[in-house]
Amino acid sequence: MLQIRIDRNVEVVTCLLNLTERGSLDWNTGISSQPYRREVMQHFSHLKKHPAVLLTNQLHAQGFWWDAMIELAVTCTVFPEAALTADLRNSRYVNAGEGDPAKGKKTLDELLDLIDDFYIQAEFDDFYRAHQPLYDGIIREVEAGLPDAAWLQLVTDYYGAGSDEDIQGFYLIPSPLSIGGTSFGPEVHRAGELEVYNVFAPFRSVDAEEASCGFDRPEQLAKLAMHEFGHSFVNHALEPPRHKGPITRFAALYAAERATGQMGYEDWICVAEHIIRACEIRIALVAGQPESAARLLQHNIEQHAFHYLPAIVEALDDYEQNRSRYPSLSAFVPTLMQTLDAIAADQ
Repeated sequence: MLQIRIDRNVEVVTCLLNLTERGSLDWNTGISSQPYRREVMQHFSHLKKHPAVLLTNQLHAQGFWWDAMIELAVTCTVFPEAALTADLRNSRYVNAGEGDPAKGKKTLDELLDLIDDFYIQAEFDDFYRAHQPLYDGIIREVEAGLPDAAWLQLVTDYYGAGSDEDIQGFYLIPSPLSIGGTSFGPEVHRAGELEVYNVFAPFRSVDAEEASCGFDRPEQLAKLAMHEFGHSFVNHALEPPRHKGPITRFAALYAAERATGQMGYEDWICVAEHIIRACEIRIALVAGQPESAARLLQHNIEQHAFHYLPAIVEALDDYEQNRSRYPSLSAFVPTLMQTLDAIAADQ
């Protein structure tokens, strides 16, 4: 069920993002040495003014960021004949259309046509094939660091995977052109089936003479995959306009953190991050790792300012003790909204 691959569509859109003015500034200075990224930016520099690059830059400014572009990439057919095969989440269309989802759909159709043209003009297929040895090396590094099958079973059991939709597959997509150290968790819903993704960047800087591709950190792979897979089971239960009141009231508790640049999420994503991180702590407890659970809780409070996480962790005990009533985490979300309201009321 767990599959690993390089996704050519993801390579195309992350190439575009690196060529944009705004996307190039997102690069993680802490993971600065990425020879392949430098090669890509130099090789395709003559296309920085291509309409696909310019529209991608505009959409980035509107909030259609890396995660949205990657979701678009895994939801459409292959370039240069791209077309959406399922709907994106509604918030994607809202951001692409500056508040108007109908306009956003038209804009994204236009974008796909422009990316098709970019793909052809860039002769991207030839470039991709020429770098197959690099991609093969990346796959080998990821395969060497895979967690065992029991890990995935633990995660899927906790979230109740398959209770709401059949799982078509879990996909690990290493992405050498994404922002170093980051990962994204797009999900695709189609015909009653769910595709679950973790698209992840190199874990560390690499030098040109190194044999490593930067994906040789097994502990980070397991951690990021658990987190991003979690988004596929939580996001759809929270996306606007669902549970607007409790979400807004809870997110308002983090106004100070947002003012200082921390917790820079939309309200519902702020809540999703809390729920997923709480689940990660509970999964560690289920796995018989109380020390790991304690470290995770402390790390999220001290390093990420998730001050109200302990109450959500505690609330999940009800979920675990009543799985016949709550076959999936999404079924428990309405109860968690009551917890969020209680937290907000106490402050």
